[in-house]
Amino acid sequence: MGFNYITHTCNDLYSLGKHLTDANVQTIAANAISSGCLPNDVNGIYFVLTYVDVTESAFGGAFCTLFCGYHGFSTTIVSGEDIKYSFIGNPAKCPSGCDGNVAVYGDKTSPNQDIGADGAVSIMFHELSESVTDELVTSTAYSAWGAGTCGENGDCCNFVFGPTSTGSNSKGTYHYNQTIGGRRYLLQEMFALSEGPPNFTNVPGTCVQSH
Repeated sequence: MGFNYITHTCNDLYSLGKHLTDANVQTIAANAISSGCLPNDVNGIYFVLTYVDVTESAFGGAFCTLFCGYHGFSTTIVSGEDIKYSFIGNPAKCPSGCDGNVAVYGDKTSPNQDIGADGAVSIMFHELSESVTDELVTSTAYSAWGAGTCGENGDCCNFVFGPTSTGSNSKGTYHYNQTIGGRRYLLQEMFALSEGPPNFTNVPGTCVQSH
């Protein structure tokens, strides 16, 4: 079986302002699809990434205080279809809370000298993995991945980076653990089961950089 990864992008220039809700995020995705800017794909995941001046409130909290990103699904983005979507805030807005280089290692910079973009890559990896393993956000998946305690597979290893190397650029020294396409990144590890298929009870596992 092969997989094709096709990336489409669409710019939304503050159509709903700079203070968003989860309903706004879903509307942005819906507008991108209905306008033809993005394809309608029930097997796709629609990421809404924001600039540093955008705030977002959802689930009784907000970006930078309750979450750095999240994923969900909706049957109203495209009526009757299960559309997967994810909100990714810009970590440059709160680097001590949402960027691994700053929050964990106290770095003054990141591998590509862009704390917002570099931090967002790790958050996207987190939400992408959870969208694939728990696309409809079910409680049974929480139990399987997190042994009932830490949430989904990304949550179980949130801000866990494992062995790292250090590099430097004009802004200072930084930590990284992955090199992709010639660029360095600091990506969180992901939870991997250590025995058999999940049985929705206490399944042991560990955080890993590759599997």
